[in-house]
Amino acid sequence: MSTTSPVERPVLQVIIASTRTGRKGPAIARWFEEFARQHGKFEVVLVDLAELKLPKMEAVTIPLFNQYINDAGLFEAKDTHEKVGRELLDELCKWAVALKTIRV
Repeated sequence: MSTTSPVERPVLQVIIASTRTGRKGPAIARWFEEFARQHGKFEVVLVDLAELKLPKMEAVTIPLFNQYINDAGLFEAKDTHEKVGRELLDELCKWAVALKTIRV
């Protein structure tokens, strides 16, 4: 894992978009937040839309996520999640560098 100086690191906002009761997004977002910090090339900020006091929108539970959340409410990442997460962060780094000259 290589790191760059904090001044050069782009900000990566990990957004928890769900505001509904029983949401699973926070567990996944917290895992990805830590995963991105360990990646070392971003200043990572966790943003939870529930903290903005938006109206709660109830939706159907997505069973796919339930299989990865343990009894303590933590996301248990599999090798595939980590591989895809690493590829995503590496691509974001490339784009951050490519677009650096047009950032204000």
